[in-house]
Amino acid sequence: MNTLIMARQSEAATLRWLHRFGYLTAAQLGRLLWPQSSNEASRLRMAQRVIARLDADGRVIVRKGMPGEPSHIGLSLKGVYQLHTAHGIEGAVSAKDLLRTISSHRDASNEAAIGLMLDGWHEVWTEREIVTGKAPFREVGKKVPDCAAADEEGLVTWVEIENCRRGGRDMTRLASWLRHTAFPVTDRMMPLDALERYWLARVRFVLAAKEAATFPDRLRRAIEKYGGEQMLRNQVEFQDAASGGLLPW
Repeated sequence: MNTLIMARQSEAATLRWLHRFGYLTAAQLGRLLWPQSSNEASRLRMAQRVIARLDADGRVIVRKGMPGEPSHIGLSLKGVYQLHTAHGIEGAVSAKDLLRTISSHRDASNEAAIGLMLDGWHEVWTEREIVTGKAPFREVGKKVPDCAAADEEGLVTWVEIENCRRGGRDMTRLASWLRHTAFPVTDRMMPLDALERYWLARVRFVLAAKEAATFPDRLRRAIEKYGGEQMLRNQVEFQDAASGGLLPW
């Protein structure tokens, strides 16, 4: 394929990903643009070249990171205009305001969503899509997922990012939500949308910081108070963000 055509395709795909996620780092864009490549350094270099072209043309905004931290990239108004006019994508907005409030939690949420996409889930919704109403559901019992994924049957894995140590009262509220709201004692899963196309199958807690290392044990103890540990073993899971592997109960 012509090199120029490939470059334009990479640029268009980058703008689409930025629209879906709000903002991303170059490393995250590299994983999304070249998912078949196992060479992390090569993916990063290629992503940086795409970003440099888009930045030079004014289609993205680059917020430089502090020393030792990555830069974050989001759509500019010119990038939004291209998505609308050239690719027919409605609802895109400039990331100018988003980039003022970079958070490690959003970074971890984006990383978790990328992992779900690369794992081949049928549908994946980013945190940005969920909070802006672009997903088919938003909340259950006043809780909003940090990202989510569904299989072909509409069974949804709801993802919560744990990047700090929760207080005791918060753990109790979370255990109560799991036991009485997300997975009450019924023979039917909870529908997540009015048309009942999506059903809450499990909740995955992603441990994204060392402060969250004790989270699984503390949550299990909180759940035990409601007598629901055995029932929730198939609905609640824990994942190590660094390795991507699921942790044993």
